[in-house]
Amino acid sequence: MGLNPAYLVTANDRDITDIIARRLVSLSVTTETEHQSDELTLTLWNDPLSPIRKPSLGAMLTLDLGYEQELTRMGNFIVSSLSGQGGKMQGQTMTIQARAAPYSETPGGVTEFQTQKSRSWRAGTTIGAMVAKMASEHGMKAGVSSSLAPIALQHLDQTEEADISFLQKIARHYDAVAKPAGGKLLFITRGESQSASGAVMPPVSLTSHQISEWRWSEDRHITPGTVIALYHETRKAQTFSVSIGSGEPVRRLRRKFRTASDARAAAQAEMARRARSSIEMNLTLPGDATLNGGTSIILDHSLDESTEGQWIIRRATHRLGKQEGFITELDCERPNNDDTVQAFLKGPVHVAGL
Repeated sequence: MGLNPAYLVTANDRDITDIIARRLVSLSVTTETEHQSDELTLTLWNDPLSPIRKPSLGAMLTLDLGYEQELTRMGNFIVSSLSGQGGKMQGQTMTIQARAAPYSETPGGVTEFQTQKSRSWRAGTTIGAMVAKMASEHGMKAGVSSSLAPIALQHLDQTEEADISFLQKIARHYDAVAKPAGGKLLFITRGESQSASGAVMPPVSLTSHQISEWRWSEDRHITPGTVIALYHETRKAQTFSVSIGSGEPVRRLRRKFRTASDARAAAQAEMARRARSSIEMNLTLPGDATLNGGTSIILDHSLDESTEGQWIIRRATHRLGKQEGFITELDCERPNNDDTVQAFLKGPVHVAGL
């Protein structure tokens, strides 16, 4: 593998790498396990004597990033915003921002994915069936975690709401991520190492020699405490509460669930989210485009005993510029199978009538 950073950029299938290289100030690409779309940002010198031809909003950019002879496909991105700046004491620049395209071959369908709809979903519809229906309506395939696909939902009304917005609202109750990527509509469990297809990815081992800077923090103010979810049993005409954990703070989920199992799943999802957020780690290392949101990494004891073990990359940002070179910044959280997270998930569970 060559040691020189390299990239390949195409615009609507036209190679513009040489044009970018002559004007590049900085390039950054961010991949996430969150609901937000992955994002590409290009900042270019804009010489008034030879101005940049402004790209059209909606143009599709494709980025490959890495080193000579070994590039990693970062995905397709739709140009979503443009901006420029300059002054007497500085040169002029143009910044191009593009968000990940939900389709791998074409930008078609991006706007219709945001179209608002009104419809009802019958009680008992599973998450797998809902995602599959939405995906097929947009010419996509569904990618749903096996642990989430069979969950049956209560009656839901989708009122003047885009499919992706409606799906993301449901995902938050199950500590899941709902997002379009690479031709698939994904609904996958957070805190697990999964690729864009929802497949489990093998962990990547890192040592202190590969890491330039690191920082970890543990905040006991974000202690998981107690999570309470409610469900209504129609036959008994009574509402029950399912509580997981103990102590303060107490977090009551607003939504009322259809069954005890649904309420418990939602409470556990919230507990897992709170447990993971109580400890985090940030790493900076020489550019590695293979490390992205959702990737699992394993750190050995050579770094710090508090960082040893498995982590999930929540957000990866790859930066390339003439000043800083090629670097990768990782924001990480512990996975759901971490002992600390499991200790809270296996805490006391109480069911009581109201």
